[in-house]
Amino acid sequence: MIRLAKKEDLGAINEIYNYEVAHSIYNVDTRPVTHEERLLWYENHPKNELPILVKEVKGETIAWASLSQWTTHGGYSKTAEVAIFVARNVHRQGLGKELLRNLIEKAEELEYKSLVSRIVAGNTPSIKLHQLFGFKYVGVMRRIAHKLDQWVDVQIWQKDLFI
Repeated sequence: MIRLAKKEDLGAINEIYNYEVAHSIYNVDTRPVTHEERLLWYENHPKNELPILVKEVKGETIAWASLSQWTTHGGYSKTAEVAIFVARNVHRQGLGKELLRNLIEKAEELEYKSLVSRIVAGNTPSIKLHQLFGFKYVGVMRRIAHKLDQWVDVQIWQKDLFI
């Protein structure tokens, strides 16, 4: 089941996220997110503006996705950034597709006009997922992030929702 996140999901959300922080160059955060930071993040995502979705199976949150404010400049108010994270032990089961499909539907309901994703170059599964849903490659920021002793490029992908 996919549903809106609740405060009770924050522990699982953080566990999934912080695993990637510690083990992957595809998440450029360099330190784990604390519970307090995650709670503040949650409170800054009103469900009727910036929803957080979770995939729950047998009462366990195994994946999540969110829309976040792209920037605080007012002219970007109808643009949101997409994030999708799936627990390591359930990769390649279509959960990203399911979450991204639902996230796009929510964005359309909320009348967003553009969705943006930042994807570390080389993250082929994420790139293919975004392409599947009509995201287009916009450009690359070269060697913009340093993680696990290497510099990485970050690509920008965008989906136009003007329909």
